[in-house]
Amino acid sequence: MLGRLLLYGFIAVLVLPLVVNVYFYFVEKELEENPVSQIKSQRVSFESAKALYEARCANCHGINGDGAGGMARVNGEKEHQIAQKLIGYKNKSYGSSAKGVMELQVQDLTIEELQEIAKYLSSLKPIMDEEEKIKKRDLIDLDHFDISS
Repeated sequence: MLGRLLLYGFIAVLVLPLVVNVYFYFVEKELEENPVSQIKSQRVSFESAKALYEARCANCHGINGDGAGGMARVNGEKEHQIAQKLIGYKNKSYGSSAKGVMELQVQDLTIEELQEIAKYLSSLKPIMDEEEKIKKRDLIDLDHFDISS
């Protein structure tokens, strides 16, 4: 009985604090090496949402969200619509052909981060694409211009 008591006391006094210190060492090391984890540990700001978007999304959707390389335009919608889609990708209830890629991009983001990204994207204004330019050009009435000179 006394032997067990001494053994448990030894474990409690020497081994347990050592295990806890080793655990927190690796957690702190993870935070230093992974900047996304640092963002998660803080309140998400508009600027960090912009940085997250630029790091994870801009390669496919463009820096302004207009869709690069045939990918979908993600800007200009209402914040709640964008957030609903992003959260749907996270919980695997939304998506089409790019569903797998999108799920990978959002899997380790928090709901708060996704909502801030949605807020950021909703603030971006779409740039007029070529098709819209052609439509506007066709609407110009040239009869009102004097082109005789």
